[in-house]
Amino acid sequence: MSSILRARSRARHLLAPALVLGAALAAACAEVGTDPDAPVSIEFNHLPSPSILAGDTLRDLLGQAVHLRDSVFVFNRDNDTIVDFPTMFIATVDTARIKYDSAADVLVSTAATGLRNVGIQAQAGSLFPAAVPLAIVPTEPAVIDTVPADSLLNIFFGTPSLLSVMLDEFAVQVTTAGDSTVTGWPVQFRVIALPASLDSVRFIASTSDTLERSRPSPFDTTQAGAAGRHIAAWARSGQADGTDTLVVEALFRVRGVVVDSVRKSIPVVIKRTATATAP
Repeated sequence: MSSILRARSRARHLLAPALVLGAALAAACAEVGTDPDAPVSIEFNHLPSPSILAGDTLRDLLGQAVHLRDSVFVFNRDNDTIVDFPTMFIATVDTARIKYDSAADVLVSTAATGLRNVGIQAQAGSLFPAAVPLAIVPTEPAVIDTVPADSLLNIFFGTPSLLSVMLDEFAVQVTTAGDSTVTGWPVQFRVIALPASLDSVRFIASTSDTLERSRPSPFDTTQAGAAGRHIAAWARSGQADGTDTLVVEALFRVRGVVVDSVRKSIPVVIKRTATATAP
């Protein structure tokens, strides 16, 4: 059975998950057209992390426990954020596996077995955005390994403003101590050793866009244990042809502590060509 708890949100109201978290809605009798404190729209489309470990609190991508009042924004007719507007949160699936600690303002998973998914839905006045999914991971991850693949970072010089290239995906797999794959766990990708020949490196989710417009995305969420990121690299202006080595790393945390990581050394080959191209 669901229970309703009260949660206040400052400028943003955060997902008070699982059971039914929330607060009775005030200002219910005010007219939207005249009252600047009447909610007109609500933004609630993500949580600090895509998953929660059974028996643990909800944490952000760096593994730090998070307060739940920063994921929801309630707006008035002028598109200004309404401060402290009471918001209700409902766990739409399996409310018995998640509880909200209103005193500590944290979400806690009490599930001990099985991978399950819950939906967290917010309500502000008569506004109901779509539920946000949250995976419950039953057993903590313990091991990360690279997925075997040959990688070569070829950088072709074109114009001075476009000295870049994209690399095939740096892929890894995350498993438990019992060798079961883990779904829904965040993996971080970062540079360990940037060679002198490169100006910068960026991890990105997709190669479908141009390098210059691609958005940095150093985290990926495992699906059936697999996570990965493509690498975009920019050579230093005026760099001569030659070879070098880029060292990158993938890692994951449990309760804020790095549990395992894996590094990969990638050969860098710099060549000059009339036009900038990616292999």
